[in-house]
Amino acid sequence: MVFVNLDDLIVRINERTVAELAKSFDAVNRKTDESHERLRLLTAAYLGFALLHTHRWRLVFEHRLPEGQHAPATYRTHTAAIFRLVSENLRGCRPRRDKARIDELAMRSGLAFTGSACSPSPGSFRSAGRLPCSASSTC
Repeated sequence: MVFVNLDDLIVRINERTVAELAKSFDAVNRKTDESHERLRLLTAAYLGFALLHTHRWRLVFEHRLPEGQHAPATYRTHTAAIFRLVSENLRGCRPRRDKARIDELAMRSGLAFTGSACSPSPGSFRSAGRLPCSASSTC
């Protein structure tokens, strides 16, 4: 594979990292039907991944695309899968909460999980471009 520039190479590495994390999250999410337990397991999987793959994890958070350059659709697909898992499980914990508020919490949590090269807007899970990293939010 030929890369256009260093940013392209880093985005492809980050895409693989996020895809691997999403795959891990999907497997963990199937272990139980309880949303609270799923969120606990997702958190443990995330922390374990960050400890085992610290350099790759940091690269997801530290690299910023140049103005006008966007992450590929496949990267956004993997990132959106993580946001959906977090949002679905937050909704399971707080079923009476407004969907937009839950999606906002998922976005903030997801930014902590996946960095900020690609982040969905609250309620729509579409790319929002380059947002600064955000700390995890609580319900």
